Amino acid sequence: MDPSFGEEILEAGVDLLLNAYSLFIISDRVVEAPRIGSYNLHPGPLPAYAGLNSPSWAILRGEVDHGVTVHRMERIVDTGPIAYRSTFPIHPGETGLELSIRCIRVGVDLMMRLVDTAARDPSEIPAIPQDLSMRRYFGGEIPYQGRISWSLRAKQVCDFVRACDFHPFESPWGTPTALIGGREFGVAKAIPSGIPRRDASPGSAQPSKDGSLLVACADEWIEIPTLVDHGTRRRGYEALGSARGHPIPPE
Repeated sequence: MDPSFGEEILEAGVDLLLNAYSLFIISDRVVEAPRIGSYNLHPGPLPAYAGLNSPSWAILRGEVDHGVTVHRMERIVDTGPIAYRSTFPIHPGETGLELSIRCIRVGVDLMMRLVDTAARDPSEIPAIPQDLSMRRYFGGEIPYQGRISWSLRAKQVCDFVRACDFHPFESPWGTPTALIGGREFGVAKAIPSGIPRRDASPGSAQPSKDGSLLVACADEWIEIPTLVDHGTRRRGYEALGSARGHPIPPE
């Protein structure tokens, strides 16, 4: 953001600057210009999930709870005093998009609370210092370089796939790819099956009873209802069978 915008804020006598889900670093001159202050809605619990793509990182890391934070903006990203925060459980099977939407819904209420407090008495806006010894910062890197390894446990694979799932919108991490049946596919959906892997080697594939696809991970099989083949979402078994040119023989 152009630093000169700070002068416009000063001239206009702006009280609050609110920043929500922005991927831009706002200059210090702009952040310091509003009379009451500049506040950011962060889609994650601070200081544990600072940086980018917090909902997806929380799913990937197997968290059972997540949250949103409204904090005062300072020079270092996501380090300012906390005004308001809220936590909530992550639903089983919740995708990156679904959790992000919940962060927005909860976060809007927190932002409105901030505005109401600022209108009533700005001195009542909480300013809780963050314990920066607990800070974890996540950048723009994509976990596993965007590739699925079948040597991972089934839960790890399924968590990675749903963390990437922003369908029908573009995912910040893209669609994870994997080698299945000797070909590269995007894996759009993955569900734990609860079936132990036993003697099958990781990466083995076979049709499931309902016509989707089962792939063996380190500990159990996972069900893949949807693959992405050359940009087209297709039923897992059909996509793999078509790529091979013949049906997958059952084990």
